[in-house]
Formats: sequence, structure tokens, C-alpha cells
Amino acid sequence: MNYGYGIPNSDEAMRAAACTQQWVWEYIHNNIDGNSKVPARESWNGNYMSVGHLADWTARAEAYYNQYHGNVSFNGTTNKATFGETKMITDTSGRLSSYGSFNQNVDGVIFNHIQGSNDLAVTVTEDCTADNVNFISRNYGIYQLMPNGTSYSSDTMGNYIYIQFTSGAVQNLMFSNYVDPSAFNINIEVEYGNALVIKSNANGDSLAGCTFELYKDSECKQKVRTGISDSNGNILFQRLAPAVYYVKETNVPTGYLLDDTVQRVDVKVNETTEI
Repeated sequence: MNYGYGIPNSDEAMRAAACTQQWVWEYIHNNIDGNSKVPARESWNGNYMSVGHLADWTARAEAYYNQYHGNVSFNGTTNKATFGETKMITDTSGRLSSYGSFNQNVDGVIFNHIQGSNDLAVTVTEDCTADNVNFISRNYGIYQLMPNGTSYSSDTMGNYIYIQFTSGAVQNLMFSNYVDPSAFNINIEVEYGNALVIKSNANGDSLAGCTFELYKDSECKQKVRTGISDSNGNILFQRLAPAVYYVKETNVPTGYLLDDTVQRVDVKVNETTEI
């Protein structure tokens, strides 16, 4: 995980391989017929194994273990995100920083992360049609990077190497790796508001066939939606980002007068505002 795959090709990598083997031997006691075959730490070539080398390797190995034996703090959680806005979700465990950068759109919800940061930016776009979006990083090949900064690859997840001793009674040095990559999932509940226009005539009767337009500005230049009243005189503008909007009537059936008064509507999360 730290030096890549294949036979060690540097003193540092070979030292780590030797320390790994020594640690394994000591952990399992390496008993043969009841006799310990664990070599003394100082019996190796001092360039590759010693009490000091093993202590340094163990500290680094434990640090890697603590980093990778776990997941981001928000793994498996459900978070609310508002339509048209960006929500920042922070990994308090500090593990997200070792994920590579990614930008993934799932049903109109964008999940963005920059390598080195522990923040996940979740943006609900105006194209989102889902009320719940589940992001599973594994589905998109997004895993925590290896300690040496390389990406996980299923082609090289298993690797076994044997190094032949030229002398000695202890078994041949061997080491292997098997990468069980870290991935995460997070569920997003999409929040939004609605605006209900109710159109009636001078007698208070429902009036169908009237066209209304919804705008972002009071000058009615930034159109958001267009709707036509139904048989109950209703137009429901759904899935709106919480904000102030403006509504204006733009067309009526023959025989009726157009009322082009601009009306303000304050759309709030999880509410339907009537006009």
C-alpha cells in the first residue's frame, strides 16, 4: 500500500518488507515442532532490520491502520439539502482528504470533493427530480487512495512475493498484500417549496385557461416557469428553491380582462404558498 506493487526496488521498500516479515513472525511466534524460529531483531542485516527499524515501521503501520480501518464520519447518514443550493458536509474523521477529487452528478444532485479536503459539497440543481438521492462511491469507482497516493485497482489488489534467503534456518522471506478499499455512502433528502396560484373571476368562481408566469425578479425579466390554470383555477409551481418570486398573469380566455398586476410570493422549504 505504501510502496506500490511488485518486488521492492529501494532500500526503504526492502526495509519495510523485512520489518513486515519480522512483525508477522513475532505475531504468530513462527513455531516449528514447538521450537521458536523467530529471528532476533538485531540478527538481520542492520540495513534492513533492527529494533529501531521495526519500531519506526510499526509506528507508521499503526498510523496507516488507524487511517484506513474506519470510514468517513458521515458514512451511512441522511442529510437534508435544499433545492438550488449547495450544502457542505464535513468529515470529522479526517479520512475524506485521502480520497481523490471527484465530481459526480446523481439524479440532478452533484457531489463534489477536492483531494486534500475533508469537505463534501452537495449541490441540488434545478434539474433534480428526485426527493431522495443515495450516493454510493463504490458504484462510481471512487475509493480512498492508497497511502502512497495511488488509486485502488482491482487488477492489482492481490499480490504475493517470495524472496529466497541464501543462508539460514528460518523460512524464506515472503510478503503479500490484499487491498480492501474504503468507500462510503450518503443519502440526501431534497428539500424545496411550492407556489399555488388560485385564479377566480369577479364572482369568485374558478377560472380555467389563464396563463401565469413565475419570475425571479420584480421587473419580470428572469422567467422561471409558465403555467395555465386548470378547471379549479389552480396552477401549482412545484420544486422551487426557497426564495422570493414574482407572479404575473400574461393571458386570459376570450371575454375576460387581463390583470397584469405583479404579485410577490415568498417560497419556503416544505411549504406551499398560496397566491
